[in-house]
Amino acid sequence: MKAFHFDRTMQYKAGDVIDLNQLNDIQPPALGEIVSERYPEGMSRQGSVYYASQGNELDEKKVRLMHIENVFEYERRLHFPHRTSRFQSVFASRELSVVKIWGDELDFPFGKRLWEIEFDPSNYIELDAAWLIFDYKNPSFLTAAYYAQKYWSGEFSNSPKPELLIKPPIRFIREVQL
Repeated sequence: MKAFHFDRTMQYKAGDVIDLNQLNDIQPPALGEIVSERYPEGMSRQGSVYYASQGNELDEKKVRLMHIENVFEYERRLHFPHRTSRFQSVFASRELSVVKIWGDELDFPFGKRLWEIEFDPSNYIELDAAWLIFDYKNPSFLTAAYYAQKYWSGEFSNSPKPELLIKPPIRFIREVQL
């Protein structure tokens, strides 16, 4: 199956493959054991950044995103364990019209390149990322858990932001110009 993915790291080229990574350098080792137990197949970049990242300076936005991602992950683990984890996913869009929405919203500190990617059609789900966005001025774990349940159940909001969660491997086919 094919879809479109933003390369926010500006490091990929046609033919490259992204797969899950084992995180063997987590300290202390007891924390590494937790990651290995929960994610024995490895983690994607998303999981590495928002779950297992250590020692990085975090600004307020990154801390907020880490909390949201982790509340959503715990809800998935509790109520939707059959769903692919965001921490083991590469994100993409099925259609170019949706890609344009993401291109205007995401941070691209190093620039951005859009790629057509290829992946096994049995390794994805399509969910509504609009549930990840809620009132940050009045945060509540209860609200986050409620939105996480909506997200993982596959319900689409009134203003959906469709995203594909793809369990790697994925292969970069060609760069696409918007």
